[in-house]
Amino acid sequence: MEEETGLSIKPELFKISHQMVFKIPGHELIEDKIFFFFRALNPKGKLIPNNEGKYEWVAEKDLNEYIKKPFESKKDVLGTAMEAKNFKGNIEFEEHEHLTEEF
Repeated sequence: MEEETGLSIKPELFKISHQMVFKIPGHELIEDKIFFFFRALNPKGKLIPNNEGKYEWVAEKDLNEYIKKPFESKKDVLGTAMEAKNFKGNIEFEEHEHLTEEF
């Protein structure tokens, strides 16, 4: 985290997501991914840009306007943000299957 953003944090795992993408027709598995979602607790340091982009703090009330082209729906992205905010110590595991005609 520090190398990419300039911040040191205490990471806290709050969700694991298994995402499978199947091609249609035929139901052929073309991607099988596992994502680990962490909260960044107690950030310290100065937020800095790097060659991958500019980082900035966004107020919770502005998240919906700020998110542009997420992989998932805006509702899902905002839901994950609220899960992180309201995390009470029980790590969630979820599985999703996505169907696509293009890949």
